Amino acid sequence: MTLIEDLGIKEPGPAAGVALHDYISNRSVALLLKTGPKEIYIGSGVCIRIAHRYLVATAEHNLKGLQLSDIVVIGRGERFGQPLSILRMGPAGSSDPDVSWLEIDPNGSRPSRLKFVGLDQIVSLPALEDRQPCFLQGYPAAEVQNPSDDRPLVESSGLLTLSINSDRRRSPPKPGIDIAVEYPPHDGSLERSGLPLPQGISGGGLWLVPRFEDHAIWSADK
Repeated sequence: MTLIEDLGIKEPGPAAGVALHDYISNRSVALLLKTGPKEIYIGSGVCIRIAHRYLVATAEHNLKGLQLSDIVVIGRGERFGQPLSILRMGPAGSSDPDVSWLEIDPNGSRPSRLKFVGLDQIVSLPALEDRQPCFLQGYPAAEVQNPSDDRPLVESSGLLTLSINSDRRRSPPKPGIDIAVEYPPHDGSLERSGLPLPQGISGGGLWLVPRFEDHAIWSADK
């Protein structure tokens, strides 16, 4: 935080939010899913490395009924860059939980800023308290430019929001599987901000936000 003060940034919160969004966006991808001759569905995914294998985790319903030739995986703002080369895909075993994966060719072309998180950065949402700060990230379909093109321009979007504890939910959660977050936040602060509909964010990551009080030296990778 001393560095932020030395740079003349008076409000570290917004600066940290920008840094966090940038960090997360570099570890995520957009999925262009060809569901028809002239139809492209937008989905999101998180880049994960397990040993020497590079994967994109996403929602299984994004890939349902598709072949590899129907799927284009790109980083943010990479309309003209080479898409990632997909080796294979597979479900988690069923639609419950709604999770699937794409394996990326480690020798294929990748944007230089694209990164992959390791297993040490993946955890279950701790049920310690209600309204834990979370960052929801993905590629909303409503913000896609030139949606009729074969390669529309997609941009990463993020929202700092809060988790919803089980006793505030209308339907009973499935322990260890379900996660709920506020979209938009309950305080009404974003009701007039033009927050996009969540379609397209499906499959994107939910990231716990490192608190300033827990880290003497704040870093997005915490």
